[in-house]
Amino acid sequence: MIVIFKVFTKQAFSIPLHPFLFAIFPILFFFSHNIKEILITKAFLPVTVAVTFTTVLILILTLIIKDKIKAALTTSLFLLLFFSYGHIRNMVGDFHYVVLGFPLGTDKVLFPFWITLFLFGSYFFIKAKRHFGSLTRFLNTVSIFLVVISLFNIASFEIKTKRLVLSLPTIGQDFEAPAESTQPTEDSPDIYYLIFDRYMGPDALKETYGFDNTEFIQYLKNKGFYVATKSSTNYPKTSSSLASSLNMKHLTYLTKKLGEGSADLTLLHKMIEDNEVQRFLKSRGYKYVHIGDWWGPTQKNQYADIN
Repeated sequence: MIVIFKVFTKQAFSIPLHPFLFAIFPILFFFSHNIKEILITKAFLPVTVAVTFTTVLILILTLIIKDKIKAALTTSLFLLLFFSYGHIRNMVGDFHYVVLGFPLGTDKVLFPFWITLFLFGSYFFIKAKRHFGSLTRFLNTVSIFLVVISLFNIASFEIKTKRLVLSLPTIGQDFEAPAESTQPTEDSPDIYYLIFDRYMGPDALKETYGFDNTEFIQYLKNKGFYVATKSSTNYPKTSSSLASSLNMKHLTYLTKKLGEGSADLTLLHKMIEDNEVQRFLKSRGYKYVHIGDWWGPTQKNQYADIN
């Protein structure tokens, strides 16, 4: 029985799975290190693209090389070089030299070197007479270990926080729309809510940066705006601030639901998107036009009439 198991394990590990695992590992690793700010669903598309690209590349190389093991090794070499380039570049840092009148920088040296590594490595795999069974099993083992570690970290966090089973009502959305929706009257004003993220008040601008913003403040006042010159934020992060203002309540009640040590921001992102202000106004006939930006939680809103 043990012999059969060893033979089966050896055969299973001889299947070149490592290109697919090396393709998805950087995505899972990146996600696991940013898991407090994004949901697992955000990783589905990148994983799909990576697996699809890897499959196509292996098929093309197999047709050219006529050997699926060597095609898989060449693919893994490409993926390892591709995903490691940025990290190696950061380690090397920026440098600039002039050799024989030609300027040389980090990318002008590192990128050709990376291309050379790929070409020499590919040539070695293609021309070698060996079957590379041992190398395939080794790369399978390494890639499986890397992926399992990331999956374990992701699963541990999801189980601990239970955030996938938490819905908006469980974290405090208690707005109830009126039985009959009303239409805005002629006196109902258009409402603009603009967020100038990290825009300092006049005192902070002057004290910290020596910039006098009086002219702009006075311009706003002359246009009829009220300027709260002594205002300060309740929260140090955009996600906390917006979740609070758009739901018209402080976030202290979340401590009982999520725990004092929680640093998970994704539930706040849900509160920003499905917020009480937009529910209230839409129930009174307002049309919601959302003008998003680059930041994920406010990039677009599925509850808006227009994005």
